[in-house]
Formats: sequence, structure tokens, C-alpha cells
Amino acid sequence: MKHKVIKYIAYFDRQDSNVERNYVTSASNKIEYIAKTIASNNVDVEIISVSEVTENKFKIYPFEKIQIADGVTLSLPLSWGGNNWILKKIKKIWHLAILFFYLLYNCNKEDTVITYHSLGYFDVIRWAKKIRKFNLVLEVEEIYSDVSPMSNYWRNLEFKMFDIADTFILSNDILDSKINKCRKPSIVIYGTYKVEQKLVEKFNDGKIHAIYAGTFDTNKGGAQIAIQAAEYLPENYHIHICGFGTEQDTENIRRMIKYEQERSKATITYDGLKKGMEFIEFLQSCHIGLSTQKPDGEYNDTSFPSKVLTYMSNGLAVVTIRIPVLEKSTIADVLTFYETPNGKALANAIKHCNYQQSSSELLKILDKTFKQNLKTLYI
Repeated sequence: MKHKVIKYIAYFDRQDSNVERNYVTSASNKIEYIAKTIASNNVDVEIISVSEVTENKFKIYPFEKIQIADGVTLSLPLSWGGNNWILKKIKKIWHLAILFFYLLYNCNKEDTVITYHSLGYFDVIRWAKKIRKFNLVLEVEEIYSDVSPMSNYWRNLEFKMFDIADTFILSNDILDSKINKCRKPSIVIYGTYKVEQKLVEKFNDGKIHAIYAGTFDTNKGGAQIAIQAAEYLPENYHIHICGFGTEQDTENIRRMIKYEQERSKATITYDGLKKGMEFIEFLQSCHIGLSTQKPDGEYNDTSFPSKVLTYMSNGLAVVTIRIPVLEKSTIADVLTFYETPNGKALANAIKHCNYQQSSSELLKILDKTFKQNLKTLYI
């Protein structure tokens, strides 16, 4: 009989939702995987979403509580759409206030609260824990102040959050030495270890299809390098660019693709932002997944590229820039590395990649190990 309910705080929504909310697909996939893994250990999970409705038209969306899997429920707060800047400010405060009072009224020192590491609600979690003294499991994907420049105030606030956590779920093997100064219990999960059911066949047009799926952020530079590789690939290769970014970033990506296509034998296409089953099916149609961020950013010492596991779980071989978090991981042997962050080096790695290899057995081992280790954080 299930006797415990773990609260899981995050910006989260279902992939098949008809309402636009602010959340990141890769993060939601991992959160759902962790929640389902906990539930498989006979412990219920309630995901408390902080995601705001981002629809352009004003409309009020009432509170919802949805069963998304056996033992896993999702609570979505009352929210509203619209572009009025005053209402947007009020909405942000409203969402944080709801979270704060939820934690005050529903948590005590016997409860476990998993919190996805986010600048958006640091203070809320910090003060709620101080008052209610619940067990805080902090899920850390990266150190934000390593990814983007920020003031000392925000960096100090981020590290205060690390200090008050009781245990950690970390995205790589290096983070522990960076943030866990008091050697608190921690476990590592690189991404989703679930081997996805095969839904579609690979492209069968005589070409090898490689996909970059992720951000168009120029600070990370991954999409740009993937596009540049097309110039150095023969005509039997097709590079797909899928992802997200600002309106300006997306327009720049479109221009870059058009420019490279005009001088490349290989095919390169912009395939937009895909979510849910559409994304999974498109991914499974490809042969190779590309993880191509710039290797010199500080974030590469603390941030595990989640797309690598997404590619693997959907049956793709992976070509990636050599960075410490991947090189020191237990999946390093099944990855194809390249050294220099430019299109020519990436293209050479793509051509030498064994795209017919399977990682399914390794993922099954990682899944079993994670399920066992996860129990130590809340039992």
C-alpha cells in the first residue's frame, strides 16, 4: 500500500497539452521520468507546476489536477493568458505566492520535496524550507552563473540554495565536487534512461540523416556548428535543424541554413520546433544525433547535454564535442567524439560514426541502477 507522497516542484507541463505554458521540453521529459521511477518504487508523486500560461489571448485557466501516470499527478495553478504587461507581472507574483502557501500548508519536516533547480523560485523554496523544515532534494542540471553572466547577488543566491539542500540529484559526475561542499548524499542521472518504443522506421531515401535538436542560443553555438558541417559532407547526408530560440536567433538560423545549402552537396533543412510525439517520431526517423555546443564555456564542466540521452533512448547514435562531463561519464564508450568546434571536424566525426550501433542494453542497466539509488534519497 502506498503511504508517502513526494512533492516535485518545477516548471512543467504535459507534452500533449493544448495550452501554451513556459516550460522546457527536455526538462519536462526528465522530470516525468524521475517521477515515474519514484512511483515504480511504490511512492506517489505530485508534480507542482509553476509554469505560467503564455497564450496571447486573455483567458483564465482554472486550477487542474491531472493523473499523468500510475502514482504520478500533476497540479497546474490557476493562470491566465494575455499580453498586458501589468497582468504579466501580477501573474508571476501570483504563481510564486501560490507555491509559497502550498508549501506552508502542505509540507512539514516529515515530507520530501524535490525541487528542479531554477532561479525563478529560489527565495520561495528557501523561506518555505526555513519555516516548514521539509527534506529538500535539489535536482541540479547546471550552475546557472556558469552558463550566463549574472550579478554576485544571483550567484550568491544560487549557492545558498545548494547549501540548504539536504540531498542532490545531479546531471553529471563533476557537479558534486562543485556544489556539494558538505558531502551530502547525492546521485547522478544524465537524462532519461527509458528506451523509447519504436514508433517509426528510419528515413529510407538512401541518405544518412543527422539531427541537431536544441537551443539556437549563440552563446552555446551548437546549432551554428551543426549547420556548418553540411559544407563538408557528401550528397548522401541530410542535416536536420530542430529547436528553439528568440525570434532573432531563429531568423539567423534560417539565413545561415539557406547560405550553407547553396554551397553544400549535402542537404540541410530547418524543421522547426517539434514537441511530444511529433518530436519523438521525427527523432526516431534519423540515424545520428548531434551534440555540438562550444566546448570552452564554463557550463561544460557542470552541465550535461540532455539531448545526448534523448538521442540514445530513441535509437540514434551520438556524435558530440569532447567535453569533461561526457568523457568521464559511463556512456563515453558509445559516443563518437570530435575535438575541434568547427563544421569540418564535426563532419569528419559524422562520416566515421557507426550509426547502426544500439545503446539499449546500456540504458537498461543505467535505468535499473538509478531506480535503486533513487530510493536512498527519500527512504
